[in-house]
Amino acid sequence: MMLGTLSVVVALLAGVAFFHLPLRWTPFSWGGLLLGLAVGWSGLMAIGFLLASVTLNARRYMWVIGEAVAGTLYVCTGAIFPLTVLPRPLQFLGYALPITYWLEYMRRVLLRPGWTTAPPWNHWPTSALLTALTLVTLVYLAAALIVFRYAENRARRMDLLEATSDY
Repeated sequence: MMLGTLSVVVALLAGVAFFHLPLRWTPFSWGGLLLGLAVGWSGLMAIGFLLASVTLNARRYMWVIGEAVAGTLYVCTGAIFPLTVLPRPLQFLGYALPITYWLEYMRRVLLRPGWTTAPPWNHWPTSALLTALTLVTLVYLAAALIVFRYAENRARRMDLLEATSDY
């Protein structure tokens, strides 16, 4: 965790020093940052539990599942380019992911106004992004709880918890 935090701090400082990244240094930005981190991490944990639910019942090639999900999240969340350039089905997938709202919320909280005007977010107030992030995260947390319980019970019934992969 410390190494990840250090890399984020170094990236932010490099962005400010070399690219003149307009970071906000107000109490609102720091409070919003902490709130966004708490809700966003909860969404990531929910996705992690959903992913764990799938891998609990997989006998082989569990690593493929994680790689596929990571690639999908990277493309469909607006991390690389706006959702509006994606095909319509991938846009809908992006809007269903909590990370999509989390990324835009964090951009709004950390950067000065005017730097996050990419569609479709240019008409959304910051409070609406936080509300959407919270609601989508709550749906994912509820789904993760239900699916993980089912997957764990299924894995116990099928004796998959003690299975070895022979790799």
